[in-house]
Amino acid sequence: MNDNADKNIDYKNIDFSESKSNFTDLYQKDLKQKLKFAYDIKFNIFQTFTVYGIIESKDVIGTILKSGSSYLGQYSLEQLQQDRKIGRIDINISQNKHKGLTSGEIKIPVNLDKFGTSILAAGIECIEKIASFKTIFVTDRIEDCEINIKKKVLKNAKSILNTKFRFEDESEEEIIDLATNLKKNMQQRKYIELEDNMFAGDEFQESENVYVVEGAADIARLSSFGLNNSISCNGTVVPTSLIEKLKNKVVTLVTDQDRGGQMIREKFKSLLPKFYVVDLPALQTIEKINRNTLFKYLKGKYLITNNETKE
Repeated sequence: MNDNADKNIDYKNIDFSESKSNFTDLYQKDLKQKLKFAYDIKFNIFQTFTVYGIIESKDVIGTILKSGSSYLGQYSLEQLQQDRKIGRIDINISQNKHKGLTSGEIKIPVNLDKFGTSILAAGIECIEKIASFKTIFVTDRIEDCEINIKKKVLKNAKSILNTKFRFEDESEEEIIDLATNLKKNMQQRKYIELEDNMFAGDEFQESENVYVVEGAADIARLSSFGLNNSISCNGTVVPTSLIEKLKNKVVTLVTDQDRGGQMIREKFKSLLPKFYVVDLPALQTIEKINRNTLFKYLKGKYLITNNETKE
């Protein structure tokens, strides 16, 4: 009965466009997520393992993914993988049936910070058994993907400079200088440590226009956006040495919109004759703000004098 019913269906007149569209959307969404994770990988954990028994790759990976509850609270590595905080675990495994041993190496791509990556590696080292066999994990190395990408770009850039451009008037020394300058520009800006627990961007001293922020983390954030002319005020302390360094400079105060930020602003009113102020969005800190939002609010800075007037 059902066979006859199926034969009578006119499949040519069925509209599969909606189903096809839904499938395509799901596929594209999944592909975008995978590509996003591939772009966001920060570290690769490489670990070796020895198991005193004969096991398969799936036993190793399964045990690793189910671990984590003892050192990650309610989360397992399996959940972290679903949240795309870790990627696909690669494994090379070899079995020595004569000695009854299984050994190999695993590689885990991670989208966590250095601290989280270290916790993850240390937690896997705590695995003592796989399929009832004694197991030892040892962290071999942790690879910084961002640094490797920078090195690769620099290497390719040098190759392009030497092979793809026609330097008719430039000498070999000038080509080397170009590559050296490229490397200098690619390196992450660093801040310098000053007295009274203050920090400053490496262009603060020679800059006429400067930004005053609360701490070193804020300076690092501004430097990542190309603003290397900032200095920290050490929280609400605002040391006298800072005011000395701000003499003859155009000062813009950039603080969080919390109680500490308001206290710093009030202190500056009594310490400087005038300065500019940037009102960041409420509940948003400098450490987490994105580049476009920050530059938008920097354009909206206004002047405060001792009379608290705005321009």
